[in-house]
Amino acid sequence: MSKFFVTWGLLLSMGAQAAPWVFDKPIAVSGAAQEGVYTHLEAAGRKSIAVSDGWVAVSWEDNRDGLSRAYVAKKAPSAATFGNILQLSGKGEVTEPAIIGIGGGQFVAGWEEEGHVMVRMIASSALGEPLQISSAEAAQLSLATDRAGGIIAVWSEHAGKYWQIRHARLQAGNRLRLKLLSQGDVATAEKGDQAYPAVAVLEGGQYVVAGWEDRSKGNTRILYAVSRDAGKQFGSPQELNEYKWRGEGHAYGNNTGTGAMRVALAAMGETGMVAVWADKRDFESGYDVYAALADAKNLKFGNNEKVQDEFGNNIAQWHPAIAADGNGHIVSVWDDDRDGTPDLWLAWRKADGSWAENLAVPGASGAGVQSDPAIVLDDGGNLHLAFVEKVSLNSPSHVIYVSGKLQAGSK
Repeated sequence: MSKFFVTWGLLLSMGAQAAPWVFDKPIAVSGAAQEGVYTHLEAAGRKSIAVSDGWVAVSWEDNRDGLSRAYVAKKAPSAATFGNILQLSGKGEVTEPAIIGIGGGQFVAGWEEEGHVMVRMIASSALGEPLQISSAEAAQLSLATDRAGGIIAVWSEHAGKYWQIRHARLQAGNRLRLKLLSQGDVATAEKGDQAYPAVAVLEGGQYVVAGWEDRSKGNTRILYAVSRDAGKQFGSPQELNEYKWRGEGHAYGNNTGTGAMRVALAAMGETGMVAVWADKRDFESGYDVYAALADAKNLKFGNNEKVQDEFGNNIAQWHPAIAADGNGHIVSVWDDDRDGTPDLWLAWRKADGSWAENLAVPGASGAGVQSDPAIVLDDGGNLHLAFVEKVSLNSPSHVIYVSGKLQAGSK
């Protein structure tokens, strides 16, 4: 048993049980940490964990056989452990695998392998045939589903001088086959690259939002575009982050603006969208976590809201992720080292619109390093969290899973 599992029990004894969220014991996903093996949860939009009718699946990349490859492990409903580890990718080197649930215990995973974006279906212990959906050099795939078998993929693809955001609509078919329905540009890059997209679909499936990093202004902004026809076409890009904070830009060399990166998106059922990203407007303390909400009526993101509390204001936050559901639950998680070592910190948006004081996640905080979280909420309001754990910053690592639930009456 790892010493971090012991830390979970210690944290509970120190009062974490009094928090609105109650967490189960952590579970190993990728096996024990091995010398020389390094795991990564780096999917664009933080889409590294998914649920599907009680099943939980986590996708990651590691070098256990000497080359970076994509893997997946699944946990059956009510099971105490994850099952066998399956290799998703082929013989090439891989980065940034992502995964989504599409219902019926099935999943769709995707990854970048030797410059192309690939996707495939997963059911039980079976894998469907891989399908390449990019045409040119491509990376940074993110996925979303409308729960009716419709799947939206977005990624960054090299076109001419710059990288730009592309999208595809896919459909799950028989024999674990994915059918490519359409492809197109989300936005074209006239100047500067577009990278690290995220995508989310409102529960009805008609409305799709894609967000990404845009570098056309010299520094990095977060832009987004809306599709009102189930992902067939996207409208003009709009700004998501407050690019000029309080009406004034901040200068860094030849660049102006606050700087932002790594947007993640989640649908709030049919009511709207929520975005979270790393934001450097308070440039003296590094990146902060900011969020914004968009109502389904106009899908226009509103005021930017700081997510971390005052205890986290003087240090940098990393890897923000977001989860939401149709019952008003919005939860964000990230890692920072305010307590001396990187830990996972949780914040949730309360009924009054404020963000709760941050909670160090039991089983994902304490001695050593816990980082790179991915998060999802299921239909019952249960929180599912995967992260990378290691003894120190340069130690071998493995993937851990922990689940939590909001106590009755808590907001």
